[in-house]
Parts: sequence; C-alpha cells; structure tokens
Amino acid sequence: MLLELHIENLAIIERETLLFTEGLTAITGASGAGKSLVVNALSLACGARGEPSLVRQGADEARIDVRLLVTGDDGERVERVLSRVIPAEGRSRAYIDGRPTTLTALAELSSQVVEIHGQHEQHQLNTSRVRCGLLDVYGGIDRTDADETLASVVTLRAELESMGGSPTERLRELDLVDYQLAEIDAVNPKADELDSLLAEERVLSDLDQLRTSAEIVYERLSASDDLRKSLKDLSSISHFDDLSDRLRSVIAEVDDIAATVRGRVEALSDDPDRLEAIRERVTSIRALCRRYGNDLLDVLVFASSLRERAEVLRGFDARSAEIQQQLTQAQDRYSAAASKLRSERLASGPTLARDVTAQLQLLDMPHAQFDVAIAGDAGEHVEFLFSSGPSEQMVPLSKVASGGELARCMLAIDIALGPARSVESTVFDEVDAGVDAAAGGAIASALAASSLHRQVLVVTHLPTVAARADRHLCITKSLVNGRQVSVASALHENARPLEIARMLSGGVESDALNLAERLLGR
Repeated sequence: MLLELHIENLAIIERETLLFTEGLTAITGASGAGKSLVVNALSLACGARGEPSLVRQGADEARIDVRLLVTGDDGERVERVLSRVIPAEGRSRAYIDGRPTTLTALAELSSQVVEIHGQHEQHQLNTSRVRCGLLDVYGGIDRTDADETLASVVTLRAELESMGGSPTERLRELDLVDYQLAEIDAVNPKADELDSLLAEERVLSDLDQLRTSAEIVYERLSASDDLRKSLKDLSSISHFDDLSDRLRSVIAEVDDIAATVRGRVEALSDDPDRLEAIRERVTSIRALCRRYGNDLLDVLVFASSLRERAEVLRGFDARSAEIQQQLTQAQDRYSAAASKLRSERLASGPTLARDVTAQLQLLDMPHAQFDVAIAGDAGEHVEFLFSSGPSEQMVPLSKVASGGELARCMLAIDIALGPARSVESTVFDEVDAGVDAAAGGAIASALAASSLHRQVLVVTHLPTVAARADRHLCITKSLVNGRQVSVASALHENARPLEIARMLSGGVESDALNLAERLLGR
C-alpha cells in the first residue's frame, strides 16, 4: 500500500509531503495547479523516465521519495522507501531504502504495490505476460503445472545444447580439450609451487651475497662480550638475581641463533643444475598462466573444468539419449498442460470481454467494445483490444490515444477482476476526462466499488467523484516571492463542501454550497 509521497523541487512544487490511507482518495484543484504533477512524481519514484526540465528553476535537483508497505518473501508486511533524484545536469539516480539501485529495480518493486493509469504512463499492460496474468486472475486459472513443465523442457534443452553440437564439432572440441589437458599435465603444477620455487631461486641466484651477509651476522652475534660481562657483573649482586636469569636466557638464545645461522651458511652450496632446473620450471608454469589464467590457481581450476568437459563429451551418446528421453516426456507433459491452459483461457476471454465492455458502457462509453485475443500453444499470447465506437477499428489497448479512455478501460478491467487482483494501490489520472456529470456519477460509483478491496487515488475535476472519496486532497497554486508554488492540503470535513462548490461553479455561492452538501450526503 502507498503510505507517503515526498516531493522536492519538482516543477512548481517546492516541497510537499502527502500521506495516504486506505479507501478512495480524491485529488482536486484548479487547472494548472499541479494535480497531475503529483501523479508524475509518483511515476518517477516508481521508475518512469525523467527529464532535467522537471527540476524547479533555480534548484540543483529534484527529489521524490515514496514509502510503501509491501509483503516480503516471508509473508511479513514491511516498509520500503523508493527514491528518485533528478539533477538539473547529469544523469538521474535511484535508491531503494537509501541504497543505490536501477530504474528497473524501482519499477519491479513498485509494480508489486502500485499501478498508475494516466495520460502519459507506460502501462504494465504493454507486456503480454501481464495481460495473460490478468486473464488468469479473472478466470481463476492455475498456470503452475504448465509453467513447471515448460521450465523442465527449457532446462533439458539447454543441457542438451551445452553438451556439444554435431559429432564433428564435438570431436573437434574434444581434441582441443585433450591437447590443453596434456599441456597442463605435462607440467603437472602444484597449488603453491610457484611461490616456493621463486623463493629458492632467489637464494641460489645470490648465494655469495647471502653467505657474506650471514657471516657478518654470525660474527656480530658471536662477539657478544658486552653481554657476558654484564651478566658477570649482575650475578655478583643478589638484588639482581632475577635480571641475571633473564640475561642468561638472552645470551643462550643469541648463541643458539648464531649457531643456527652458521649451520645454514655451511649447508649452502652452489648448485647450478638445480638453479637451471628451477628457472625452467618457473618458465613452464608461467607459460601455463599466460595461456590458461591469471595465476596458477586459475590454471588448476581451468584444468579441472577441462576434465569435466572431456567427461561430458566422451559420455555424450549415453547422456544425450537419457536427456532426450526425459525431454520427450517433459514435452508431452507440457503439451497436455498447455492444451488444458489454452482451453481455459479461450473460455475465459469472451467472458472477460463482455464484463469489461459492460463496465465501459456504464462509464459513459456506450459504444465502446472490448475484446480479448488469445494465441499460442498455451494461450499465452494475450492482447486486449478496444474500440470506442462501432465504426472504429479494434486496436490494442496499449495504442489507445486518449488518456481518459485508457484510464476508464483500466478502471473497467479493475472492476471486472474485483478483489482477485494482487495490486494494492491504483492511481487514476484523467479517468473522468471529457465526461458529463451524469457519467461522472457512474465513474464515482465504480471508483468507490473498486476502493472497497484496494487503495484508490484519483485525480479528478468532477465534484461527483470527489464527493464519493473517503479522503480529499486539494492542490492550490499561489505566488510566493514572485514565483509559482503548488501546495497540497488534506481537507477536513468542513472544508470539503467549499472545494466541491468551487468544482461545481467556480465559486462558493450558496446554491453551489447546498449542492455540495447534498453530494456529500449531508
């Protein structure tokens, strides 16, 4: 559910925060006050494209935050915050819960909760899968079996394709794999071998310098007469017995280090053959790294993958026969599930078309026609078609030019599907465009009915629609320091008649006020 919308520096909105509740919320205001700008702001926070021209003059950037209540994967209700920043210069930025994200991620998360129908929206109905999903919701159709069997078919086909192409191609690939494995196995490198070889090479290649340095260290450690004299002096003073013991341990440790240094120096010997062998080994290993990875670990991982691939290629005939048998069985299961699904969708399509057409006729579109075209093995290709009159050609709903007609089509679909729809918040902009008061009453009743099972927001210019709302937001525009600013206010009960009277007659005359009171049921 939509909980809160915060807008900063968007066109003529300087700073505004709107709170939303359940039921039907009407958004009204004079022409040009910024009503549809609220819907545009919500669209931007939900992933719609934004232009720098939307940034309020003089501001560095526009920012929109929307707080939603969504159902998590564990079934718990959690709040999420979607944010959109549009700079006056540069690319826009998107955030979810304060973390950078993409417009696609904004759209995916918001689509679980909010559906926006307005003059310039890119509707979800542009995708056949969404239209198919709505048809399934309407008909109570379970697509689980078909989806699962189709997933099995796709997985088995992918595995079969990944095993290799024609026999010639597989043989060619196996020859390459065997060659690469033979090259690696000929060297037979070990995981940490290169580091130890390089360390030994450094010792053998600079043996003279190492001996010289070690001899110097040995001489210095062995000539520690000052320490021994200090020990003799301390030992004569009983008060320093503990320090004498510590110094004696130090001298013993120094002597041991000196002996170890001397032993290692004596153990060192020139070994040109070993040095040459090490250098050849290092060259061979580095050659493998250049061919098969950035380092030795990459080479070993690659070799392991080559062995697995060789096993697959050599076992192709047996495994492919097994997969082919499984694939045939999966295709048979999918064909049966798809046929059943297609029949159910073909049965539900005409009924949905009749229900939506009936609703459209109630919404001041007496000659409108709605139809559902279904194609595909499982009836998965679904198109919603619309005609505004008997002389008009049926066209895909996504190509309907009039924003008002499109919004009313969405309202009609919404009513036809009833509470079965999963979306929690629906926003209508211009749903009552170009209709008279009589038709407005039908639209108002339809919106009120829809709001019984979901949150509905409607931007409207009809008093009959505004009067049916559970909550009323009014957008006003004024001059502040010589600049236009839009402000949104939640109208209390005593203020609603005044706004509805303005919508009726442009003023607050007594006759308009009396009619407004009657519309509000007072």
